[in-house]
Amino acid sequence: MSPTSIFFALLIAIAGTAHAQQTSAEASAVAAEVLRNAPWVADALACPASSMPKSEILLGISKNKCKTGKRGVCLKKCAAGNASACYWLAYELQEDHANKQAVETLYQRSCTLGIMSGCTNRAAGLVSQRPNDSAADMCAAKTFSIACASEDPWACTMYANFLIKDKSVPGHEDMALAALAKSCKFGPDDPACSYAMDLKAKILKARSGVNRK
Repeated sequence: MSPTSIFFALLIAIAGTAHAQQTSAEASAVAAEVLRNAPWVADALACPASSMPKSEILLGISKNKCKTGKRGVCLKKCAAGNASACYWLAYELQEDHANKQAVETLYQRSCTLGIMSGCTNRAAGLVSQRPNDSAADMCAAKTFSIACASEDPWACTMYANFLIKDKSVPGHEDMALAALAKSCKFGPDDPACSYAMDLKAKILKARSGVNRK
């Protein structure tokens, strides 16, 4: 699994198709421990764009070592500053329908420690938690823009989505197309790419309609 394809689960959540399910005892216990870490929780209140890494740490991110039975170990590694452990633990807790605040807190920590996709996921979670909130939208758009500049495919797709909706930005369609051109880093089968191609098709179709008038 590519790191960025994880964001597909967040896209489902934003669309409102996620359903509440039972959480395992292990996930609940780890989530509760995350929430007892006051500095982490406080850090997650800030916009991800304010603490994004200047250079991304990718070593080990492709290996998920935080599956069932290993989450407590991952939490200890996360506390010790292992960005990949924070990132994959957030993903596993999300998959196990654990406390959303704990998930977002871990994504934010992975972001601060150097994983760009963690920043993207945290920004997406912010939009999901605070719909129709202009401050949340501005934060997310800024985060997606910075992450896209660092070649994070999902960030590029989500940034383009924001640009398409915000017609007040001069040249917003051209900016969106430029972002979408960087959405297929992991190939056409990656959800970031397939969703990007749908957005691109909509832009081009709308333009063709205008040109025919």
